[in-house]
Amino acid sequence: MKKFVLIFAICAAFISCSSVVVPNYIVDYSDGGREKRRAEEARIEAEKQEKKKIKLNNSEEEQGTADLPTGYVKKVVPTVDRDKCVRIVLISDFNSNMFGEKEDTLIAKIKDAKPDLIVLTGNIFNFKTSFARPVVNVRYLIEGIKGIAPFYYVTGDTEFYSYHEDEFNHIITDNGGVLIEGKAQVLEVPLGKIIVSGLPGPYIDLTIEERQTGKDDKEKYRERIQNLKAEVEKVQKPAGKVLFTALLAHRPEYIEDYKAAGCFDLILSGHTNGGLWKFGNVMKGLYAKHQGFFPKYSGGVYEFFDEEKPSAMVISRGLSYQKLSLPRVGTNPELVVIDVVPHESRF
Repeated sequence: MKKFVLIFAICAAFISCSSVVVPNYIVDYSDGGREKRRAEEARIEAEKQEKKKIKLNNSEEEQGTADLPTGYVKKVVPTVDRDKCVRIVLISDFNSNMFGEKEDTLIAKIKDAKPDLIVLTGNIFNFKTSFARPVVNVRYLIEGIKGIAPFYYVTGDTEFYSYHEDEFNHIITDNGGVLIEGKAQVLEVPLGKIIVSGLPGPYIDLTIEERQTGKDDKEKYRERIQNLKAEVEKVQKPAGKVLFTALLAHRPEYIEDYKAAGCFDLILSGHTNGGLWKFGNVMKGLYAKHQGFFPKYSGGVYEFFDEEKPSAMVISRGLSYQKLSLPRVGTNPELVVIDVVPHESRF
């Protein structure tokens, strides 16, 4: 039995690592988008209730022939017009991995997406990767995305594990990228203006010894969030109308603090590796560092549209397939494409 489980895990991990998936998420702030979302949620709930009713109304003998819905309730994937949205490619947890010669497989997928903006949300460099070229692989990636779209970068955790910190940030800036840590910047995209802001990984405030413990100084990080809020407000006034304000922050578990700041419409994160193991809707994530087992936020889109200040968070399940605490199962390395539809009042 143990051998079977081991073989299954190895095979599943191999399948999960063999290709990069490109999910296309839609974050729709428009009134029409909200109506569609509510209608879809009502439809799903009605199907669930109908399924329960059929099970209750049929005896055990009759259940074999009853017209029962099968599998999971399938959510209809919405679509949007490309000319009515801002397209973002989210790269996270690359960890100096290799995707084809000179990263050409990954770069080709980014080009195919035709983004308005590319964001890198930490754990891009990893000096513990088993490949011998942790800096070269990142250089290939950054040189490959240069010229596709404006790109922005923030650090995660691994940049600090290795004690190199900002030693190689010049690779980003030399190729036209922006290190957006603790800053906010107005960016013109075809649809209008957006604000891009970012936070460094929490380990920036720790000593080398403290980083070994894996514990954050939460108060210092929260102070950084408030300082960034002030930076956003500084650029917001002179900019006039902006479509939305994006926050690049590697660590999603601070979502309540990001929301409390009240100025970030879209939070872009990584860090979780998708919870490592995922089995459909039964288990959406086994483990994520800093959240523990069965994490609340493991990957995908999390919408907070019913609150006073509507916002959404998108978490990439990351690209890394090496040096993980467990092999990936059902969580392929992913390159995330996000289509953001701004609210009508933002135009």
